[in-house]
Amino acid sequence: MANEEKLDLLKKMVEEAAQRVEAEQRSISDLLSFKATVEALIPEVEWKVDSLNSSVVYLQNKVTLMEKKGAAAVVVAAVTRRHV
Repeated sequence: MANEEKLDLLKKMVEEAAQRVEAEQRSISDLLSFKATVEALIPEVEWKVDSLNSSVVYLQNKVTLMEKKGAAAVVVAAVTRRHV
């Protein structure tokens, strides 16, 4: 009887180990699939980042120009007030 119990316990341990291996293989497969999906999106994300950077530079230039025009308007107004 003791030997049968030991064999049953050993069989149960082997089955549990096999289940863990299968679960790990599924996890690895899922992670590889996720990795492939993310890597496929990288070029699109990089393009969007570059596009966003271009937009930011464009807006920075517009703000700088508006600030210069605003400063020039303040100077013109100050000079005009002195002469009036």
